[in-house]
Amino acid sequence: MLFAAFVVAFTTSGCGMSSDDYVGTWMGLDQHGGNSHVYQYEIETSEDGEGYIIRVTQFNYNVDMTQTNAVWKESAPHFFRARLDKGNLVSDIGVIKADPANFRLLYGNIPLVRKAKNTELKLKYVVRGEIEAKYPGIEVLD
Repeated sequence: MLFAAFVVAFTTSGCGMSSDDYVGTWMGLDQHGGNSHVYQYEIETSEDGEGYIIRVTQFNYNVDMTQTNAVWKESAPHFFRARLDKGNLVSDIGVIKADPANFRLLYGNIPLVRKAKNTELKLKYVVRGEIEAKYPGIEVLD
């Protein structure tokens, strides 16, 4: 719910899509399964001009075995090639759709917004709140 408010606030802030709706750095929150993850998608045109390269990095809190500490971590990036097909960006990881009316991309159930100054921090606090609610008294280390 907090993320929905963030998306509404972001999409009404006047940020528009670029001339290429996909190129740029995008962030989203996957909230399914009760263990949310923040994703960053860096999309650029490929060097050969034949499509796109997508660099995906995942962020979340790693809770220790005793469930007393949680540390923010970043995965190693994964790279994928993609191509445009009927206005959608099709890659090995699935289809990413542009939603220019709402200034975002959609990857499955994950809305992606252009990364701004505090985008990662705002999404991180959503995940942090979930961890603190799930593990009362846990020490969260950023």
